[in-house]
Amino acid sequence: KDAPLRDTLTQYFQDYKIQKLMNRIYPEFLQKVETFATERPYYKLKPRSSIVSTMDKKNVQLFFFDSLGVEYLSFIQAKCEEYGLISEISVGHCELPSITMKNKEFLQFFPADSCLKIDELDELKHHSQVFDFRKRPEPIHLFRELDIIDTTLRQIQSQLVQGSYQRAIIISDHGASRLAVLYDHENQSMLEMEENGEHSGRCCPVDEDPHIPFAAYEDGYAVLADYERFKGSRKANVEVHGGASLEEVVVPITLSRRPDNIELCFTNPVIVLKMREQSQITLFSNIPLQKPRLLVNGNFYDGTFVADNRHALFTMPELKRSKEYNAEVYDGEKNLSVTLSFRIQKRTGKEIEFL
Repeated sequence: KDAPLRDTLTQYFQDYKIQKLMNRIYPEFLQKVETFATERPYYKLKPRSSIVSTMDKKNVQLFFFDSLGVEYLSFIQAKCEEYGLISEISVGHCELPSITMKNKEFLQFFPADSCLKIDELDELKHHSQVFDFRKRPEPIHLFRELDIIDTTLRQIQSQLVQGSYQRAIIISDHGASRLAVLYDHENQSMLEMEENGEHSGRCCPVDEDPHIPFAAYEDGYAVLADYERFKGSRKANVEVHGGASLEEVVVPITLSRRPDNIELCFTNPVIVLKMREQSQITLFSNIPLQKPRLLVNGNFYDGTFVADNRHALFTMPELKRSKEYNAEVYDGEKNLSVTLSFRIQKRTGKEIEFL
């Protein structure tokens, strides 16, 4: 509901993904990280446990994805659409420090036999025998990360189709930062405390709040929210977590399911357009929609319910050319994985232009 925060997070992670691919940190982004290190906007998000506690958990399979960050959400959403699944996405924040030991509270909400833990991402970041930033700095590990996620999504799709369960939930304990690894390589600066730093120096056990402006104090730990390191812990070799940067703390929660005999269609897929008229089309749905939307030619159009909550009227003033169009159907931010076609034909006097 907080539109400015949503825009901030969207831009942050878009920039983060580009730098993760380019294997470098832009100065203006580093400034943003340092600003957020003191502001910590992730506290405006709901805790993960608050989101999970209200979810319907009947006939659900939980996939506990260790070290899955929100930068993968667009990939997950695109693959769900490709595999014919409906996905619902929530974003929350984990507990500090961003380590697995402190972030398993959500397991209490699910039966033990409904949980499958996916460790490959975390193992790749910490114990890979193939990928090592110090030996080969290029981000070639990204191909393997996407492959791990896609393999799990294929498994989910197969088991949903077979009816093994009705819905699948992916929950992450924390994210991870590639840029904190790059920054350490460039900067070599470390903060020294009485105790040694842990988790590649991203957090450090302390008896009381050390009052470091860019570090949070939680659960007996000083937790760095910028890209610095505490002294006394070995360097990370792929990605790192334990700190309080946005990419370590903001976590995804996705629920996927098969469409349940959904019927979506246009009541009339042909728009006969007169001069000075705007293109309008009516969508019928046999399931209730909260916020019907169409994505056509890169533009979103919001529908208005007419007669009942099964018909929605869309006005599309930009569409004027006589041709066939494809429309992706959304319910709010949720892509329903349905694409419908319609045609615009112009009427001139008594004549209709047919293409």
